[in-house]
Amino acid sequence: MKYFLFFKMSIKENDMHVFCINCGQDCAYSEKTSHKEISVGGILFSYPERSAFCSACGEEVYVPAINDGNVRSRK
Repeated sequence: MKYFLFFKMSIKENDMHVFCINCGQDCAYSEKTSHKEISVGGILFSYPERSAFCSACGEEVYVPAINDGNVRSRK
């Protein structure tokens, strides 16, 4: 007889939890916005960049939606 284990995954747009590779926990994160400047062809551009930080250890964590938004804001 075969047994199957099913996992219910729910990904919510506003789910503020992420796995932190620094502390090894699945925990909440906070967001901070800073203004970055880059030079392209001698022209200086300024844009807002969002970052996410683990609420347990305080280190920066990767959140795909935030990273995608930062890429869009650079265009």
